[in-house]
Amino acid sequence: MSIAVVIPSRLAPNSSSAPVAADRALYLDRALASVQAQTRRDLISQVVVCVDPGRSREVPARIALTSFGGLAVEVIEGDTASQASALNAGIRSVTAGWIAFLEDDDVWRPERIETQWEYAGKHDLVTSSQEEVGENGAHVRIQHFPTPSGWLLRADGRDSPRFDESFVWHVDTEMLGQLKRANARRVHFAPAEHVGNGLAWVACSSSIARNAGAPLVIRTLNTLGGMAQISRSARAARQSRLEYQEIRRRYGDLFPATGGVPW
Repeated sequence: MSIAVVIPSRLAPNSSSAPVAADRALYLDRALASVQAQTRRDLISQVVVCVDPGRSREVPARIALTSFGGLAVEVIEGDTASQASALNAGIRSVTAGWIAFLEDDDVWRPERIETQWEYAGKHDLVTSSQEEVGENGAHVRIQHFPTPSGWLLRADGRDSPRFDESFVWHVDTEMLGQLKRANARRVHFAPAEHVGNGLAWVACSSSIARNAGAPLVIRTLNTLGGMAQISRSARAARQSRLEYQEIRRRYGDLFPATGGVPW
């Protein structure tokens, strides 16, 4: 069995500011470097960067030509301009038995794949807590909500789950609900020395494994991130609330401890 790395990348800026686009490309460089640095890079058979329609030409040539032991990075376009569509396009391109997601502004610690792979045989989904840092790299907190950058998901070809493209902001939360409804066997990695209330919520729907040291994923809290956009825009905040209402309607029976929100 092998792993495909799927990286959704919003290379296009939210304004006409060219430096923002350049920054996104630099984030993607960094994300790919963390894939290349994995201690079990031999398990990775495919690397896919998935972007919005018409955006593949904006992926810098140095990225598209990057080679991981002879494996070039593929660039795939989604059907519509959304993260969910880009992710689904990436999933459709996967030929490996497992998918490891990595958002373009996040990075993996070198042992991420090796640590999670040991649990893959007995589970359908392996997730991880993450260390959140600012754009300057300074530590902010440890977050136990399992964002996709820490997911290792079993891929079943045509039967692989798909992200709901009607969602804009909380496609990951909705997918966790789908996977719980499908009785996916899940284990979550958290650092041995950290607890926090959020971990108890994760434990309601996942077994917990402990890894020594820091979390396996480092997540950058940047000004283009979804939560930052929601905090700045009344329209985005309203859409976020509506999505949470729909998620609670769909999965409230499965996650009573968290008010119906999948963790």
